[in-house]
Amino acid sequence: MNKEQEFISALAEIFKPSTELLVGIGDDAAVVTQMKQNVVASADMAIEGVHFKNEWSSKFQIGAKTATANIADIFAMGAQPKYLLVSAGLPVDTKLESVRELALGIKSVADRFSVHVIGGDITRSANLVLSISAIGQVETPILRSGAEVNDYIFVTGLTGWSALGLSILQQTPADKGATQKISDLLQNNGPVLAHLNPYLVSPSKLFPYINSLTDISDGLVMDLASIATNSGVTMTLDSKSLAKLPGFDEFNELAKLYGEIGLELILQGGEDHLFIGTISEENLTKLQNEKVSDSIFIIGKVKSFDGENQVLLDGKRQSEGGFKHF
Repeated sequence: MNKEQEFISALAEIFKPSTELLVGIGDDAAVVTQMKQNVVASADMAIEGVHFKNEWSSKFQIGAKTATANIADIFAMGAQPKYLLVSAGLPVDTKLESVRELALGIKSVADRFSVHVIGGDITRSANLVLSISAIGQVETPILRSGAEVNDYIFVTGLTGWSALGLSILQQTPADKGATQKISDLLQNNGPVLAHLNPYLVSPSKLFPYINSLTDISDGLVMDLASIATNSGVTMTLDSKSLAKLPGFDEFNELAKLYGEIGLELILQGGEDHLFIGTISEENLTKLQNEKVSDSIFIIGKVKSFDGENQVLLDGKRQSEGGFKHF
């Protein structure tokens, strides 16, 4: 058995086919039974040195984080994720155990949402590259263009933890003790774990109530600006509401210890994979009265377009900041 076939056999054992598959891993392509709703598809790629570092991340964490990013994109469309296609570029010296760890990381996230890995591809690469395509289903998608004037802006939690974790990792000295220091951080530091393997929570209970939605992957302001642009509105944030987010004071104190400004990380930091969107006053009241979810927090309001699709904080325009690929 050659090395590639050995990898594929190990993956087929980890990602056992579901009853919804007519053909699973091992043939030229997967075959799924007909989906009953509209199909939603998304793809995301993680590249060594750009999205992760092997010095910081275990193979398990790399797999889990990449799966999280893809599944979050499906949820952000108001859809339910169903399948993943996983492709990997692997250095020639990659061990079977590393492939297993990548797969188990992906599976750890996929299993929580009853998502099945149904195939993919493996090839040789100078550096580790992991690309995942996600497939979901939706009756009526929730778009970035759905925000309406007088909607409330909500977020599903406090952002900035992942960005703080990255800052902490970047401040770890590159000396002989660095490996042990990073190991200690992985065991004991919440922000570092939030960066290396963010925990995704499904927003599906919100779907019947909300007008717009997106995943916070590039930064709160940048992702909110994308809703503003697509909807032709202006977003107004309130610092007092942001200060009421759970963990806000603790986060700011911790940020100070590492020389960071907490509010900047909250507004500009990415890769939290929380959700931000808008909801009408009527539906917000319904959601609260019906006790559907206690995991949304109001941080501002949607105003009419003022000539620039923008995000304001206490009336001041905010730079989009956030993560930019180019």
